[in-house]
Amino acid sequence: MQGEPERHESFRPQAAVPLGGRWLGPVDRIAGRVFRWVNVLGVCMIIVMMLLTSVDVTLRYCCSRPITGAVELVEFLLVIAVFFGLAHTQRMGGNIAADIIDTLVSRRALAVIDVFTGALALVLCIAMTWATYEAAMDPNAHWETTDMLEVPIWPFKLLAAVGMGLLSLEMALNLVRKLLAMAGRGSEDR
Repeated sequence: MQGEPERHESFRPQAAVPLGGRWLGPVDRIAGRVFRWVNVLGVCMIIVMMLLTSVDVTLRYCCSRPITGAVELVEFLLVIAVFFGLAHTQRMGGNIAADIIDTLVSRRALAVIDVFTGALALVLCIAMTWATYEAAMDPNAHWETTDMLEVPIWPFKLLAAVGMGLLSLEMALNLVRKLLAMAGRGSEDR
């Protein structure tokens, strides 16, 4: 129709396009496998959370004997489930992306914006990884425990840092994909 902006396919990939090259291809494939298995572990934690909560509620209402510390255990499992799923979700294009300006700017401008926002996201992910790692390794943090079960909290902070580190790696690989696509050397120009 006349007066409508030209619509074009978004530059943003729906799922990660495999990287090629002598060393980048193997790194990308290995990272993809690691992300997938870590995600599977996170999904298993969701199943354990579901079963633990169901048994806790059943015992609470049927026998008036809830599982001691079930809420604390679910909180720890939730940390693992969330942070271990981040990198795989990013790789599959499952994280939220606002595409408000996709139809308002040229394809080249959108590619530049995507590279800029990808670099900014990478810097933020690295900063969050570092801050989470520092919080886990703080000598005072080793004395923090949960109230009921007295489980140390620092290992779960460290697991969160691992999950953020994996997300940072995927963000770096994604930035390389975007740069290669801009240079016309990507496997697929979306």
